[in-house]
Amino acid sequence: MANAPSCTSIVPCNRNNGEGEVAAATNTSNTVCEACTFGYTYAYVAPGATVPKCAPLKKCATGMEEAIPPTTSSDRQCTACPTGRFRDASMLADPASKCQAWAICVNVLSEVSLLLARQSF
Repeated sequence: MANAPSCTSIVPCNRNNGEGEVAAATNTSNTVCEACTFGYTYAYVAPGATVPKCAPLKKCATGMEEAIPPTTSSDRQCTACPTGRFRDASMLADPASKCQAWAICVNVLSEVSLLLARQSF
């Protein structure tokens, strides 16, 4: 049987290279993989699954900021804003935006009244 066909090993998608599976291998075709898109998706293996799929990146919620940037093989990691800083809904359009310092508001009339009260003694 010199001309007998031979089988080829299946090549799985490589999560560490940021690849997600589009179609599983069959007895007539190899695995079809896609490159996850940097800044938008990453290779994620769902609980109970064995193959990676490209999944949308997490967006940090209000009151949180990006602690570790995403790659094509790992999701964005978020952390709470430190005390004295905030990140509100207006900042969510930029997922990498950092928490901003609180504004310190001063009631000018109260300050003037306090100064006048001190001067009258």
